Amino acid sequence: MAQVWKVVEFEDKGAAVVPGSWLEEAGDSANCFWPPSSTYDHFKVQRAILNHLPPNPTWNLHGGVRVLVTCASYMKAKEYLNKAVQSDCATSDIQSATEDNRKRTRRANPRYLNNTFTVQTTRGRGPVPSIGSDTDEDEPRPRQIKRPRLSQGPDNCDWLLGPSTTQRDSPETEHLPQDIQPTQDILRDIGISKVVHLLSEVLEENRNMREDIKKLGNELRALRREVGAGTDPEASPPAIKLPLTTTEDFVKAEALMKEPTEKKRMISTLALVGGLTAEVAVRRMLQGCLTNQLASTFNWAGKGIKESFKNTIRSDVLFAALQKTHPGSTMAVYEGTVKKWLKYAPDRDGGAARRQEVPSMMAT
Repeated sequence: MAQVWKVVEFEDKGAAVVPGSWLEEAGDSANCFWPPSSTYDHFKVQRAILNHLPPNPTWNLHGGVRVLVTCASYMKAKEYLNKAVQSDCATSDIQSATEDNRKRTRRANPRYLNNTFTVQTTRGRGPVPSIGSDTDEDEPRPRQIKRPRLSQGPDNCDWLLGPSTTQRDSPETEHLPQDIQPTQDILRDIGISKVVHLLSEVLEENRNMREDIKKLGNELRALRREVGAGTDPEASPPAIKLPLTTTEDFVKAEALMKEPTEKKRMISTLALVGGLTAEVAVRRMLQGCLTNQLASTFNWAGKGIKESFKNTIRSDVLFAALQKTHPGSTMAVYEGTVKKWLKYAPDRDGGAARRQEVPSMMAT
């Protein structure tokens, strides 16, 4: 049996193209199989119609269906269906055997449409957007039923991330009323502002977490000092007040650290400073022991008018504390870090700014 497609009209005045096997014709009227709305899938139904697949026995059987025209190809039947949904189409072009010659207005089959958009006729429902027509009644131009995709606002991910795969090829919404035209630019601006607001909140939360971690570290170091002071007398805070600010304070501290107990207390105190690397730990301990002004009076070997730092008890204490925090650290690493820190102590104390002022004064 040859495959044929038929343009039919249902009782609700909806028109559709169906395979001939979906119809049970009886005289002037016929019954047509059609999938129920609960399991309706537009793309699967269209594929079944195009491939002329047989109907499912569980589908609904609609009575009072009128066959408008029978075609040997799906594309030809589709052209006649496009004529049927045009409000200015003469029914003589697609009329059935029992249809008179008066003009009729038809609308698209609502089964083909999404719930968000329906095509209405002018039959007592007011004006509708123009969807195009053709003045050649003998061979009207094929047209497609437009199913525009409406934006659902900021809660819909399509407005920010783009359309989904099933809606990417949807026609433009140029025929929608002006009051529901999608405002993509406004929605994009809203999305950007929301993203910026969220990022600012994340940065603020990160800043607060860093402050909390810093406070926890300080409390942990204080707790370790208290625990050490209660169990080991040598772990109690030293009698020397740090950082040292004058040469006299440095001499007094050297005299106090000649006592083994005081020296061990100072080592334990400096070991709590810590650092990710040996160089960072040495710089932090030096910064906690000496001010920049006092450090400017030292260099490693005592060259020139400056005092030697390597022969002091303070240097031995710093290296011993480094061995506790970073076991295996060499004297070369320690020596190089101390040399560089002492060298740039005058610059940290404002010496670089003073040196820059000298050429400007000489130029004037």
